[in-house]
Amino acid sequence: DEAVKTYTLAINGYMYIAQANQKPLDPGADAIMHKVNEAAKAANQPDLTFKLLNDVLTADPDNKTANIELAQVYIRRNPPDYSTAADLMERAGASDAEVKAMRARAKSH
Repeated sequence: DEAVKTYTLAINGYMYIAQANQKPLDPGADAIMHKVNEAAKAANQPDLTFKLLNDVLTADPDNKTANIELAQVYIRRNPPDYSTAADLMERAGASDAEVKAMRARAKSH
């Protein structure tokens, strides 16, 4: 839980800098977004990063990492939301095969 809070502060810092410079999020935030999502997964609380990742996408809608990490949140939910995950993966530029496989999972659930 502390790791999630610390990583969240770091990502918020990246977002403030991006907003101040009126530029997309610095690529250095990518690894931190992955780490915060992994920390939430380890805490068995995947939704801890839901708001944070949505905030990133509000500031930087084309951020590939935020889209992929948010897709993981939807996959880890109970029940998983494979359809939304597929949409996010597609926005992130995932391969057609990956998106198609996720859409197939959505249809089977």
